[in-house]
Amino acid sequence: DKSQPLYCRNIKVMDKSRRKVDVSFWGKEAEDMDLEGMRIGTILLFNSVRLKNFNGSSLSKEKCTKMSVFDDPPDNDSLLAQEIKKLNNFYQDYKKEFNL
Repeated sequence: DKSQPLYCRNIKVMDKSRRKVDVSFWGKEAEDMDLEGMRIGTILLFNSVRLKNFNGSSLSKEKCTKMSVFDDPPDNDSLLAQEIKKLNNFYQDYKKEFNL
């Protein structure tokens, strides 16, 4: 029904280049999203997001997008765990640099 409001929720993410971008969540996923349980520094991995360029870049989470949330790096030596540890170390250094 087009008369129903379409919910959108944006979160700001940053990569190791210190480039920040908004990620948009739409519809029921935006309504159900639990931001209270997500802290600054949480590592989010996305695949198949849609890049939009409107007043700056943004990413839009689509139905086919997969999102993984890591509050702490996995305790193994997989390539994924190594990359998450690098991102976590980057964030810890960034946090110290800017007294966050």
